[in-house]
Amino acid sequence: MKPHNANSALVLAVLIVIASTLVAQDVSRAIGKFSGTWQQNEAKSKFGSNLDLRFRLNAKGEMEELRGPESRPIVEPVIFDGKTYPIDGANMIEWKQIDSHNFERKIFDARTSPGKRGRLITTRKLQLSPDGKTVTEETERMLTDGKASLTTITYTRSYGDPQGLVGIWKLSTLHSNRPPVLKLEPAGNNALKVSDDRDITYTLTFDGKDAQIVGPDVVSKFTASGKQVDNHTIEVTQSREGVISNKSSWELSPDGKTMTVTTTWMGPNVSPEPTLEVYEKQ
Repeated sequence: MKPHNANSALVLAVLIVIASTLVAQDVSRAIGKFSGTWQQNEAKSKFGSNLDLRFRLNAKGEMEELRGPESRPIVEPVIFDGKTYPIDGANMIEWKQIDSHNFERKIFDARTSPGKRGRLITTRKLQLSPDGKTVTEETERMLTDGKASLTTITYTRSYGDPQGLVGIWKLSTLHSNRPPVLKLEPAGNNALKVSDDRDITYTLTFDGKDAQIVGPDVVSKFTASGKQVDNHTIEVTQSREGVISNKSSWELSPDGKTMTVTTTWMGPNVSPEPTLEVYEKQ
């Protein structure tokens, strides 16, 4: 019986190696199909109602903004004194109240890397409508190509005070003069590096392990993990501090020229309506 058991173990080991090799080859083929530069087609995208604004007053009556996923947001103080103060570890923030309907927030890079410390990352302007029911957000940032982008979003108040910023604001419309550009490229053994022109980067390894998402104004402790569904579909799960914030299905068209990213957000108060982003290969 011992020789038989030894042979069985050997056969099993060989089968495991073959299966692992086939899986690795399959992942590699999928990575090859997804690799390339992708431009978002804003007209074909649908951003849903999950990209909302959340402002509140704490127990001391001080204003705070909640950023990041509803399931695990960070809380940032909003101080309208025109002075910079640290937030979330790697950035500095500055808030100004221009008048009762206009506000401005700037984020500066606080990293010590040469040429980065003190660099202005984004300028964000918020304008309340006279009736206090809508707010228009204009965010300007420098892209990795050195050119500026301007993204304009309108929100509708769904909860909160009839005047002022305090409340929950649901996205109504979104437009950018420079829609996002994604770059997907092979990285090491069976991994996919994801980066964009907003300087956000992470690497999907498809082994169940979380990869840190990094960028100049990315909410800290955000991670992503990848799973291959088939040669034309991958699933990406994003988490913050170990709590899942959203799941995305990235699906290629049969001709490989269009990628549709469908994202469902997690949390007790988020809308079940997914965000749909359509990217076209350049």
